[in-house]
Order: sequence, then C-alpha cells, then structure tokens
Amino acid sequence: MILAFTLGCLATATGARAEGVWFGPTIAFPIPGDDVGDGQLGVDAGLTLNIMRNPHVGFGLDLAYHYWPTTPEYMADYDGYLQSWFQTFDSPTWAFSAFSLSPHLKVVGPAMGGQAPWVQIGVGLYRVDRKIAETSWEGSPVVVLRGGPDHIAVVPGWQGSAGVDFRTSASLVLGLKATYESLWEDPERTVFGDAVKIPNFSSFSIDMYILF
Repeated sequence: MILAFTLGCLATATGARAEGVWFGPTIAFPIPGDDVGDGQLGVDAGLTLNIMRNPHVGFGLDLAYHYWPTTPEYMADYDGYLQSWFQTFDSPTWAFSAFSLSPHLKVVGPAMGGQAPWVQIGVGLYRVDRKIAETSWEGSPVVVLRGGPDHIAVVPGWQGSAGVDFRTSASLVLGLKATYESLWEDPERTVFGDAVKIPNFSSFSIDMYILF
C-alpha cells in the first residue's frame, strides 16, 4: 500500500512543471535526548518528494525507515507496562524500528545567494515494530488473559523540520535540516482494573538530503 501510494504521488509529480518537482534520498541520525539513547547508533533513511506550487509554498511526501535505540529511562517506563501483561523485550538493549509515510507542507523563505531556508510540518502513519519477545503459554497450568501491546502496530505521528536548501545547479539541491518526530500513543490504558501510563516516543535528528 505504501509503495502504491508513493508511485501515485510520483505519477502526479510528473504532470506538474518539471522545475517545481524535487525528489531524492535522505539520511538522518537521531541525537541522544529524552527518548533516544546513545548506547548504540540510530538511523533514519528514506525518500522525500516535494512539489512546489510556487517558489515559496509546496507539498510533498516522506517515506522513511527508522531505527531508534531507547534510553534506559524510556525502556524502564515501557517495561513497567509490559510487565503488567507478562511480556518483556526481546533484547536487554532495546531498540525498535518503524516505517513511516508522512504527507507534508513546506514553506520556503527568500533565497539568498543560492541558499533558501525553509520550514516543514507533516503528519502520517508509522508501522512500528516494538521488538517485544513472544511469550508462549503452552502447557501453562493457569489460564492467562492475552492482551498487551501488539508486536507490530500502526500508530499516528507528526514531524516538524527546519532546514536550508543549497542549490548547486539548476537540477541539483543539497540540504541540511533538523527534524523533531513524535508518535501518538494512548497515554493511559487499564490493565486488570489498574490504570497504566504508556510513554509516548519522540526523537530529534540531524538530516542530510539530495534533491534532483
């Protein structure tokens, strides 16, 4: 479905004016913060498409893969929720991954010497693989109520970016941006009659990209 949607956007882009369509790869590295750990390297990589309706306003689509290592604090908070469902992580060093598809709106400022600052905001869906260990109750002498978070789930999220385009030629743009992303989880759920808070996840990253 993601691939079909992306191809549809590319087909729409080819019908627009050639000088207003930009497409290319992007790679980012999460910066250690409240939720992103520094014990192992995280990475975001994907493709971005921009269709500029005029020199200052455009829209587009971001398709990305994320690998997010987590801080001990975030892991401990989430572990408390997992234990209430008799679940655990599949690794003592917890990192989870996600594929995201996010339409966005981009606003570009006045160009100065081939450089153009811009801001962007987008919302989309994240297919999150939480890397939770599969628990088997086969042969258990007691009946266990199944539940808890899914191993793989689709959750909404949003992202905001600010960056600079460096136009090196009429058909090539190099860029640098800072991105903040946040996933929307249900902040509280009831487990066996007790309210358990689920921590939301956010990340901050420095991104590099090339547009053609």
